[in-house]
Amino acid sequence: MKRIICAMLCGLLLLTGAATAEEADGGMLTAAEMAFVSGGTYAVYSGPGEDYLRAEDGAAAVKAEGSVEVFGVTDGWALIQHAVGEDRMRIGYIDASALPEEAETLTLRAEDAYLKRRAALTDDPLHSQSALLTLPEGAWVTWLATMGEWAYVESTTGDAVRGFVPLSYIETHRVFELADHGFDSLAAAKGGALTVMQDGTVTLLVNDWLTKAGEHPLRFEVYGEGNSLILTAEMDETGAYRGTGSMEDGWGVVICPVYVEGTADMSAALSIQW
Repeated sequence: MKRIICAMLCGLLLLTGAATAEEADGGMLTAAEMAFVSGGTYAVYSGPGEDYLRAEDGAAAVKAEGSVEVFGVTDGWALIQHAVGEDRMRIGYIDASALPEEAETLTLRAEDAYLKRRAALTDDPLHSQSALLTLPEGAWVTWLATMGEWAYVESTTGDAVRGFVPLSYIETHRVFELADHGFDSLAAAKGGALTVMQDGTVTLLVNDWLTKAGEHPLRFEVYGEGNSLILTAEMDETGAYRGTGSMEDGWGVVICPVYVEGTADMSAALSIQW
């Protein structure tokens, strides 16, 4: 049974074509089979510590019998995969004292990412894919590693929890195409994109715009909450408007053209919310 599980796991680890950020940054989960060194039953948590969600209404556990798939050890906790039932596995953390001292250190990255769509977080990506909980679209997570077509993430939206979501569901930044938000034909910014990073960095590109009285905008200004100016996008040598700034918090921006020096034209503004 364990050898079959290991073979399935190794096969899935080869499926890396869908992960652009993973290809650049690494962070693959790999496991090795190890024998337990002591008997007894160990609590299994979704993360390395008792503050993390524990499945089965706080009763998830594993008996220290035979062998188990081990991904590595961190801060006294071992990340393992163990059988829960005939068609159900679990990937979670147990006290590392149950394993040999030669267990390797678990190396994870910590990269901010967000969910492009609503996703079920699972601790069993290779088998049942049963959900621990559901994360909403737009939720920010910490991307820890990649396993085949799955991203291993941590969420602190509610309970602290680690688990897997489809790799195709996450991105390291949010990109808003201006054309998808320009419902008002009077909005000056017609084409381009607004990019928002988790650290608050905001970048604007406008490559199609509305002229007014035959005049191009002098620039575009982006405002956040409280009408605070986030960035100014000036026309560059390519003929597009570009600018970068930052915002501490907020749920949207307003992109305003400036046709007359010193005056942002709110009548031609484009609003983007998230």
